[in-house]
Amino acid sequence: MASQQALRTELRARIARVRRELRIYDKNSALLVSSAPRRTKARDLHYPYHQDNDFFYLTGSELEEATAVIFGDERKPLLIAPEVSELKLIWEGAGEDAGSVARRMGASLVSTDSPLEEIHSAVKNTRYLFHPNTSGQQGFETARKLFLLSSHRRSSPPIFFGHTDHVLEKLRLKKSTFEVTQISQAISISQRALQAVIPFIQPGMRELELATRLRHAIEEQGSKESFPAIIASGPNAAILHHTPGTRRFQAGEFVTIDFGATYEGYAADITRVFPVGTPPEVHRELYSLLLETQTKIVSKIRPGKTWKSLNELSEELLLKGLRELGILKGPIAKLRKEKAIKKFYPHSLGHSLGLAVHDIGPLRSAGEAKLTPGIVVTVEPGIYSQSKIGRIPPFGMRIEDDVLVTATGARNLSSAIPKILDLQ
Repeated sequence: MASQQALRTELRARIARVRRELRIYDKNSALLVSSAPRRTKARDLHYPYHQDNDFFYLTGSELEEATAVIFGDERKPLLIAPEVSELKLIWEGAGEDAGSVARRMGASLVSTDSPLEEIHSAVKNTRYLFHPNTSGQQGFETARKLFLLSSHRRSSPPIFFGHTDHVLEKLRLKKSTFEVTQISQAISISQRALQAVIPFIQPGMRELELATRLRHAIEEQGSKESFPAIIASGPNAAILHHTPGTRRFQAGEFVTIDFGATYEGYAADITRVFPVGTPPEVHRELYSLLLETQTKIVSKIRPGKTWKSLNELSEELLLKGLRELGILKGPIAKLRKEKAIKKFYPHSLGHSLGLAVHDIGPLRSAGEAKLTPGIVVTVEPGIYSQSKIGRIPPFGMRIEDDVLVTATGARNLSSAIPKILDLQ
């Protein structure tokens, strides 16, 4: 667990960077980040709480019904949090101490029963106001109220309303040493959990049972899943986001396991492919092609490369490989023009990783965004077919690693998790 001093230093450095970004727009500007609203499951029951990532990024806190205000000028940040009621103490407990959160942020704490009024008062005279866009969040409701005020009722109102991404996207995209350590810890937890369930990858095991064992192996380390694991066997592996079901593993097929753990808010996202017994030779050839492609892409990652170019390279390598295996037929130029690879590789190469599994940032398969040091990306090419190809039954396979862009190239943070082909 990160020390309180390390977290304090990290949070204050982030807030200082936010101030600098705000001043690019105007010194008289402010940014609001708010706790995620609770989501009701039924009546007085709620879904498990998950904190808003922007709020967590600037507070390191799971506080509910709270808002942090960061100013472009020299004013101290504000943490506006509810007073703890006797009813809450009885039913839910005191929870995290807002005063401790404010102190590690270097913020002034405002305890109140009227949070929207306090937020409104803090930001009503700013010229630029950056806010979340999620209905129900205090920051969004405040911005909406200010925006809808009649002009004659406004007192030096904000003249620009913008999403928090305008300020936070590039800050969150570039990971600090602290953040890389957190992600690496999440990967280590994931590795230990995967090793614990590998012996159960046998004929007769149900997808859902393996998913349960994997979740338990993560939770017994004091962690949580970063997303519900994908356990996909045989033809189910051709479904990209398959939900584990009651299908039993069968000898001679592959099982795709796409999963991850969290560590203090940060996510891992790993995919490995395992054979059940001995797979047919053609499946082994497909796996070898996929592994060679993924390894080649990781080796090409460096600052200045566009994500689009790497995505296109992965498509080209798989296109040529499938043609050599006789699965794709015809002139290579014609196959390129027809985008024939999309039938077997319908998704993009990967995404940024951080507080969210699909983290903030402009990395898109069609975009020209360039990689810079500090970005963590997933590299996850795949090959799939939902229909039979000759004697090859429907199949799917994907290999995914979490990769840090460094000053000179890349470091595969999950390289210690083996890419196993044979279990016997």
